[in-house]
Amino acid sequence: MKCVSSMFLGSLLAISVPAVAAKDVIACVGDSITFGSTASDHETTSYPPNLSRMLAGTMDVMNFGVSGATMMKGGDLPYWEQQEYKNALASNPSVVVIQLGTNDAKNYQWDENAYVEDYQAMIDSFASLAVPPDIFISIPPPLYEDNVYEMMQPIINVELPSILHDLAEKNMIKRKVKGIVDVFNQLGGAELDNYEFFCDLQSCDACHPSDAGYTVLATAVYKAIFMDK
Repeated sequence: MKCVSSMFLGSLLAISVPAVAAKDVIACVGDSITFGSTASDHETTSYPPNLSRMLAGTMDVMNFGVSGATMMKGGDLPYWEQQEYKNALASNPSVVVIQLGTNDAKNYQWDENAYVEDYQAMIDSFASLAVPPDIFISIPPPLYEDNVYEMMQPIINVELPSILHDLAEKNMIKRKVKGIVDVFNQLGGAELDNYEFFCDLQSCDACHPSDAGYTVLATAVYKAIFMDK
């Protein structure tokens, strides 16, 4: 009799416990700035976990950053060939934030036409998912010194913002892109002469954010997704 009662109770519990609904996913696609290579702890102080805390756990923010990754398929570490890209697609995200281009701007590999072509292809790859996500194009932070990691300051600080604004606007008309995340200006891009004001947001390498900078980056992403309607 005890055996029957236990089986009945087990069946009842199995029926009574509801399935936990999966959270909507925000896929953070990018390079070392997304990964958080200069954060004190990339698992807690890079921008994706900061964004997750801002959302109080209501969405699943996933960090798909790859240090050194390029948007260009012909770059020295194409994001296209990384497992993180496949994982980002497989996550069936509701929102995708793409921030790639800093490593593309190295003096030995920059090719504007290839960059734009491959960026468009990545937008299309996410837009072609069964349930198309809201895609946001993020303009990378400024470079405070030329030739850091062989990256060209004029490309990152002048050309990339213009290219990405144009690309975003064209795709917003097509309803493939939802908006722009202007990380560039939030981290001092429009006022590079006022370096002292922003130096506490930048790490000592003049390229990557500090912990404080990652908080600013996460805030910019949050505002673009949820407030800039």
